[in-house]
Amino acid sequence: MLFRSCHNAGTCESHRDKQGGCQDSCKNLPEGGYLCHCSKGSIIDKNNPKKCIDVNECDSNTNYCSQICMNLPNEKFKEMKGTYICSCHDGFEATDEHSGVCKAMNGEPSLLFSNGEEIFSNTQRGSDRAKAIVRKQEKITSIDFDPFHNFVFWIDAAEKRIKRSFIPGMHPDSEIGYPQDLQQVGENGKPLALAYDWIGSNLYWTEVEGTNGRIYASTADGRYAKALIDSKLDEPTSIAVDPELGFMYWTDAGNKPKIESAWMDGSNRKVIVSERIGRPTGITIDFYMDHSLYWCDQKLNKIESMTRSGERRYVIPMKVNVMKPLSVDVFESMMYWTQATSGGNVWKMDKFGRGFPVEVAGDLPNPASVRLYHTARYNHSLDNPCDQACSHLCVLVPKGHRCICPSSVRSLNSKSCDASIEAPKAEPQVCRCQNGGTCDQIAGGETPCRCEDNFIGQFCDVRKDQTKAKSDSSQIGRASCRERV
Repeated sequence: MLFRSCHNAGTCESHRDKQGGCQDSCKNLPEGGYLCHCSKGSIIDKNNPKKCIDVNECDSNTNYCSQICMNLPNEKFKEMKGTYICSCHDGFEATDEHSGVCKAMNGEPSLLFSNGEEIFSNTQRGSDRAKAIVRKQEKITSIDFDPFHNFVFWIDAAEKRIKRSFIPGMHPDSEIGYPQDLQQVGENGKPLALAYDWIGSNLYWTEVEGTNGRIYASTADGRYAKALIDSKLDEPTSIAVDPELGFMYWTDAGNKPKIESAWMDGSNRKVIVSERIGRPTGITIDFYMDHSLYWCDQKLNKIESMTRSGERRYVIPMKVNVMKPLSVDVFESMMYWTQATSGGNVWKMDKFGRGFPVEVAGDLPNPASVRLYHTARYNHSLDNPCDQACSHLCVLVPKGHRCICPSSVRSLNSKSCDASIEAPKAEPQVCRCQNGGTCDQIAGGETPCRCEDNFIGQFCDVRKDQTKAKSDSSQIGRASCRERV
C-alpha cells in the first residue's frame, strides 16, 4: 500500500492551492519535485496519485478489535484521522480505550483440556490449579460441551466410543464425571473429533476407516446417527459447527490436506484452504469476531486466522515458536492451544499475537483437545428452528432447518422417516465421590465409590491418616486415664 506519491516537476507552492494539488498534504523534495502524503488511515489512489482513498482496517488484519470493528473513513471522520474504533457485544465490556480487548461482564471462563485418560478444568481468572473432572478413561482425543445442560462430551479413541457426563461443579452434587456411552464405532472404524450444536442439540463427529473419512450427526444422546459426508475425505482430524449461521468446518490431514466447509446437513460443500497447509489438526470459531476461523497446523508449526470463506489468512506471530499444535480454541481476546512436544503443554496468548505465550499446564504425556467454557461463549437468545420440526433428526442450515433420516432409513415425506421412534437416553449418573474417587456401577444401578488409597467413607470424604491419628489419640487418652486410676 502506498501512503505517498512522488512528483518530479514543480513544487508544492507552484500549484494554486499551495500544496501541489495533493488532497491531504504536500512536502517539497531537496532535489526538486514534491511528495503527496496521505493521512493516517488512507492510501494513494492508484488512478490519481494526488488523491487519497480510505483504508478499511476492519477488512484487513491491521486492527486489534477482539469483537466489533467500525471503520471511520477520512471524509466523514476527519477529526479521527480516518482510523477505526472497537466496541463490544452485549454482555461484554472493553478493558481500556486502546487495546480493543473485550471481557465478559459476568462469570469466569474455565479451560477444559484432555490428557490421555483424564479431562481437566482450569479456572482462568482465579486459581490456576487444574482439577480433574473426568478420570480413568483410555485415550481421550476430542472434547466439547453443552452449555445449557452442563454436559461434557468426549471421544475415547482406544475404546472407540463417544461419551458424555455432567461437568462437576456445574451440576448439583456432581464431584467427578460419570461416563455415559452414546456411540460405539464399528470394529474397523476410529473416531477422531467431535463438536456440539448447542442450538439444535445435535452431536457431530468424524471417523476414519482405512483411508475413508466420514462426518456424522446424531441427537445429543446419540440417537438417529446419519453420515453427512462420506466421500473425498481422508483424515478429518477436527470439526467445528456454527449453528448460528448453519455451517460446519473441518480439517482433513490426508494426502491432500485441506480445510472444508458445508451446511450442517452436509450440502453445499466447499474447499476453503488447500495451499500453504501441511497437517491441519484443529479448528475453532470466534463467534464474536464475525465468526472468523482459527486453525492450527502440526506440520508447519503455526496457528492461523481467516474469514469463514478462507480469505484474509493471517499467521499469528509468536515470540516463542509453536511446536506441533494439536487443538486450538478462542474466547474474548485470548487463544488457547495444546502442543504435542515432549512433556506436552497447554498454552494461552493474545489471539492477535501480542505479548508472550503463557503456559497453563505442562508435563502432560498425552495432551489433545482444548475447549474454553463460559456462560457467555454462545448466544443463548436464539430460537431453535428444530423444535419438534422433524420425526427423527433435525439439523440446522442457513436461515432454517432440514429433516434427516438415520442411515439406511428412507424418508416418508419432508418431515418423517420410515423408522420407529427411540426413547431418549436417561441423563448421566451423578457421581458424588470426592478426592479422586470414581463411581463403579453394580447391579441395580447403584454407583458406589472406589476411593483412592488414602481415603475412605461413602463418598471418599474421610482421610485414613486423620482417622488413624484420632484413633491413636484416643488410645493415648485411655491409657493416661488408667495410669491416673
